[in-house]
Amino acid sequence: MARADKRILIRADGGPQVGLGHLMRCRSLALELRRLGWDPVFYGDSGAGAGPGPLVDEEGLPLPWRAIEAGLDPRPGLGSDTARVAREWRVRAILVDSYGFAAADFQALKTTGVPTIALDDLGDRELPVDLIINPNPLVTPALYKWQTERSAVLAGEMFTIIRPEVLRVPRAGGWREDGSLLVSLGGGDVADLLRQVVHALPADLAQPVIASVSPSCPRHLLEIWARTDPSRRALNHDPSLFPELMGKAALAVTGGGTTLWELYYVGVPGVVLLWVENQKHTATVVRKRRTSLLLDIRAGFRAEPLRELLLQLWTDRGLAEAMISRQQALIDGLGARRLAEAIETRYG
Repeated sequence: MARADKRILIRADGGPQVGLGHLMRCRSLALELRRLGWDPVFYGDSGAGAGPGPLVDEEGLPLPWRAIEAGLDPRPGLGSDTARVAREWRVRAILVDSYGFAAADFQALKTTGVPTIALDDLGDRELPVDLIINPNPLVTPALYKWQTERSAVLAGEMFTIIRPEVLRVPRAGGWREDGSLLVSLGGGDVADLLRQVVHALPADLAQPVIASVSPSCPRHLLEIWARTDPSRRALNHDPSLFPELMGKAALAVTGGGTTLWELYYVGVPGVVLLWVENQKHTATVVRKRRTSLLLDIRAGFRAEPLRELLLQLWTDRGLAEAMISRQQALIDGLGARRLAEAIETRYG
């Protein structure tokens, strides 16, 4: 049972511009912390279009959540404002998963007198905190050697966070040749790129195509695409159905965010589209471990290279099987549990 004296404030970003990956991985960690007796409370921006919607427990009950309110602080949701909320809730620790926090914001959190944890992907900013977590595969603590303040670092695939709903999906024992082609480019507003992708798919692929978006993503034109061939096309905007769709997929086209590591846990070969700079590390993982085929579209999307890569995967069963084996060797699904246990050991 969660205890108020073990309360942890989680300040995470989510919405159409940044997607839902930060919120969802914080939720997964929060659920593991609750099992260890912690009381996680979220502080987030309802104006970003995320709101408390994704923040429910495994029974669908809302997790404690408070919206950022403009006007209470010159910089709502950042350093001094988050410190104020931490004092009000008398937390034992603060966890921040936000690219918007600069060194001065983390310094402001120090005035609370409680330890701060930074959940980071980039390693490109000063993080004056007690603990840094980078859950991306193949990252090592050496990424943070240049930090002025020495922090403990937990990094790499041992700490990659997978949602509990995905952990319940049976892992692939081999290539699901009769499955669908799943297209998902993240939880933000990806409608324009997604339309280009689905219209570029090979017409002679045998499996049905399922495109999946977040509820906040504009989808009118995608719905028209799905209705033109309902026997072979579908559009999903229900996040609760997404783990099941992963488990039924033969191939996937995805971005380089959190969803990719979840697909690796399940075992779904596919093509990774690289189009934003903060996913360059994902490209490094894919190239080193040969866990997907990579298509760099930072200079613009073209249909033919995507078609060629998908046909290569579809016609080479050995390639698909090898990818699944390498994916599942990389991601074991225990990252959130390990992180919760580490937080309990340090601060419990």
